[in-house]
Amino acid sequence: MARPEGFEFRSANSNEMAQFTGLGSYVFASPPGEDDPPSLLLPEWTHCAFHGEKIAASSGVFPFVVRLNGGTAPVHGVTSVGTEPEYRRQGLVRQLMTDLLHRAKDENQVASILLASRGAIYQRFGYGPASSQVGYKFDPRESMFQEQVPVTGRIERLSKTRAMPLAADVFKAYARPRTMLALRVAPVWERFFADVEKEKAYCVVHFDEHEVADGYCIYSTVWKENTQYQQMVCRDLCYTNLNAWRAIWEYLCSHDLVNQITWPSVPEDDPAPGLLLEPRCLNRSVMDQLWMRIVDVEGMLQARGYDVDGEMIIAVDDDEICPWNNGVYQLTIENRQATVVRVKAEPDMICSIHGLASLASGFARASWLSQLGRVKVSDEARLGYFDQMFATRFRPALSFGF
Repeated sequence: MARPEGFEFRSANSNEMAQFTGLGSYVFASPPGEDDPPSLLLPEWTHCAFHGEKIAASSGVFPFVVRLNGGTAPVHGVTSVGTEPEYRRQGLVRQLMTDLLHRAKDENQVASILLASRGAIYQRFGYGPASSQVGYKFDPRESMFQEQVPVTGRIERLSKTRAMPLAADVFKAYARPRTMLALRVAPVWERFFADVEKEKAYCVVHFDEHEVADGYCIYSTVWKENTQYQQMVCRDLCYTNLNAWRAIWEYLCSHDLVNQITWPSVPEDDPAPGLLLEPRCLNRSVMDQLWMRIVDVEGMLQARGYDVDGEMIIAVDDDEICPWNNGVYQLTIENRQATVVRVKAEPDMICSIHGLASLASGFARASWLSQLGRVKVSDEARLGYFDQMFATRFRPALSFGF
């Protein structure tokens, strides 16, 4: 595809970042004064289409490291993709996204991830769904457990200064076996603990019987207008054992003046639906969350963790934007360590680049992707085996926006 004429594609400089952020605020209708994630972008992380001195279209990437079923992988987190209305339908976003994917490969990133304003936009570029976002909105007085199990240890609400290092340690342990959780740097932690308008941030930490922190929750409370009740918003909840999760849940639900708890970003396999007497009270909602695009098939397959040993041959033959991905790969797992090499052999599975993102992230099973036509196998009897090879211990989830 020819590059759009009359535009310069480059990073914004420091003097142009206000214009960059302003375009993002307009495109995504940000409230006045809101500290948008794009404000955390360094100029060199941006990529824009300039028409003269004006930013006609914008994009940017955060360099993330994500957990992949016990493994880790460097990925680009794409953000701030937008176009001024008068410049739309001229191929600017397509060029920006193509440039970003090629840049990711040059910078040894194995994949690109994003939170899509509309999935239809990014499936054109080879992105496949990689996680779901679950939400709760419930009255804590209706959230009784099926069984009353006594919790051990103690729980304490701490200041930001005391809580943040403890929360960071718990998060590291919580994230280690999980999938698609991005490791957090200091500015991300600051956003979790930030007071927003009338909502003050609190953090409660659970300590086990040995005084070791094993769970925490960052939340806020605010009075509901024209009522005698408060609303609680759960921003982040991590734990290393079920006892800590139970203790935190009971603590949150013990606020007598709160008649609604909202948790907008719940892991898909959170324990609550399996432990509550009436799980319907959670008013559980589900929507797409992360979309992932693999830019280095060999690197992705080798970086993720596996829980069973085995061998299979995978082919990719439909990647037009990142043609270096097309080929046949032999994946061998021994002692849960993966080795990936290119081979000339008949594949066990032909996988679309979209489907491979969903498979590698643990979002979708090979057998389901086969039903969708995004995976073709030489022997359908082996689909269950392929499901086992790519299974993850926890459902993929990301705990913050970007």
